[in-house]
Amino acid sequence: PGDLLEFLHSQIDKAEVSIGAKLPSEYGVIPFESFTLMKVFQLEMGLTRHPEEKPVRKDKRDELVEVIEAGLEVINNPDEDDEQEDEEGPLGEKLMFNENDFIEGYYRTEKDKGTQYELFFKKADLMEYRHVTLFRPFGPLMKVKSEMIDIARSIINIIVPLAGRTEAFAQFMQNFRDVCIHQDKRIHLTVVYFGKEGLSQVKSILESVTSESNFHNYTLVSLNEEFNRGRGLNVGARAWDKGEVLMFFCDVDIYFSAEFLNSCRLNSEPGKKVFYPVVFSLYNPAIVYANQDSPPPVEQQLWHLVESKH
Repeated sequence: PGDLLEFLHSQIDKAEVSIGAKLPSEYGVIPFESFTLMKVFQLEMGLTRHPEEKPVRKDKRDELVEVIEAGLEVINNPDEDDEQEDEEGPLGEKLMFNENDFIEGYYRTEKDKGTQYELFFKKADLMEYRHVTLFRPFGPLMKVKSEMIDIARSIINIIVPLAGRTEAFAQFMQNFRDVCIHQDKRIHLTVVYFGKEGLSQVKSILESVTSESNFHNYTLVSLNEEFNRGRGLNVGARAWDKGEVLMFFCDVDIYFSAEFLNSCRLNSEPGKKVFYPVVFSLYNPAIVYANQDSPPPVEQQLWHLVESKH
């Protein structure tokens, strides 16, 4: 315990909260997020696109509640070296603060040291604010496991629910042929088709790929029902009867690479772990390439997207 306490104090001593920091430019400044009892105001809005939100995640709620309670403990039970005087209430009793006296807080994280919290409290009938600074140090790196992963025999069953959209399916199969048949070669395709209209075109596309690439690892399931993605994925999963397989739930307009398929293999584990990547939509090529006869190949569109991010 003594060694751990010494280490935690050393983390605080190294952090900007204690010594400040020399930064190469203003871009090196770590910004603060602010919060109240009910809201968190985020600079990095992520997927929510709302800078103001309730802390929905339980871990974040628990974190901020714990910090406020720790700040109240510091104010109500000060150490001898705390720079504050004991105040008395109207009846001479010791003045105690509670969570309703919390005005606002700020926090930011130095990724190699820990999280800094700045808390402000105020009684409604007093002019003075109470300010508490807290720091949550990070611990040292510790090895959890080291292992060899062999994905050479890992087959992926790509399950695609579909209704209509034959042109999109033709484009999907072009990418499928280039990536799955010519490069990866450890793929099974399951197409669950809803309805009768367009079914003959889908069969024709699959048969064309079979004849051109000698590819037979596919299953076509026909359902004379209204389209339901969840139903299609369930039927597609149950159509596999050849033992253990990694299932990739995919939409017809998803573009993926051979490297992505290996990421699926590396980041999933039977009965333990599911890989759930975030899918980004491309800009509308009909607008971006409106002055051209036709959009360039998808690969070139992706390169343009990467370059524009820089």
